[in-house]
Amino acid sequence: MKIIKKNRSFKTGFGESIIIKDCARIKLDNNEQVTFQNKNFLYDFCKKDWGYYSTPSINKRLKNSGFEVYLIENLIGDIYLWSVEKNKINKFLDYLKKENQKIIVRLDNINSVEGIIKNIKKNYKEQCTCPTHKKNSKNSFLLYNYLKRPKKEPDYKISNYKRKIFKCNICGHCNAVHNINTKKFYSQDYSIISHGKLIEKKFKQILGLKKKSDNYHRVRRFLEFFEYNINSKIKLLDVGSGLSVFLHAMSKKVNWDIEGIEPDLNFVDFVNYCRWEVELLLLFLEKMMLNLKLRLRLILLFYQNVQNQLQNLSNTLSILSHTSLIGYFL
Repeated sequence: MKIIKKNRSFKTGFGESIIIKDCARIKLDNNEQVTFQNKNFLYDFCKKDWGYYSTPSINKRLKNSGFEVYLIENLIGDIYLWSVEKNKINKFLDYLKKENQKIIVRLDNINSVEGIIKNIKKNYKEQCTCPTHKKNSKNSFLLYNYLKRPKKEPDYKISNYKRKIFKCNICGHCNAVHNINTKKFYSQDYSIISHGKLIEKKFKQILGLKKKSDNYHRVRRFLEFFEYNINSKIKLLDVGSGLSVFLHAMSKKVNWDIEGIEPDLNFVDFVNYCRWEVELLLLFLEKMMLNLKLRLRLILLFYQNVQNQLQNLSNTLSILSHTSLIGYFL
């Protein structure tokens, strides 16, 4: 066995709120073992010629050593095997909540492979599969079925108006099902149709709604979800930020790196005019390409016009030259 001491630290965890100290690198030969000890809790790690025993037997030696063993999944789908000291379960549960991770299955109380499969199926039986709109889905139901435009919805000139809203029984997520051409829909004067030309007035009206506004509850849900990470360095990107009511409200609650993406120039100009502490990015690739094509066309037209003018000038000079020669000979 060879131990190489290290002196390195790095940040990890949700919002990089945890500092890990990297103390050593251990090189084991085949059939060598190290045991990590914390008071009476022992954890063995053994090297074999084919790899490693990452843990002692989960449902026997590890369990008898005072550990509960869990398969854990984080927000982005990474899966981990955790050994938890039995007298620190509450700290373990708090850590799960703080880091937004969830238990897939507990392993130390299972005595067979069939038991593992059964428990995983049981845990995932009621897992949300949003977004879903299958008619035979047990987790969602039809909330609204629109065959025509609702009375209070702005008239976006949508032909053959059909739209369904499904809601998940588990998480409450709503999913819209429709055949509306959203690319065309948002390429027109969406901001003016939705909010009128007096955007600032509409912005203040929405803020004035307070708890009656959807945006108020959207902000509340975010703050509750990130309850343990409010002071962390979190980057928040709002895609389709519109009036930026949400970004404005969040900027008043947290000191995060807040950005928005909005293709509508009217909304962008309004945010820039207000000069909030929110960086608004403009997605205008398609418009930029159209502008580029337009500019190229203008350049070609200009070039063609210059050519025509030069040709006319050349013809004029030729006539003048010929006329002068005639006059000379006369």
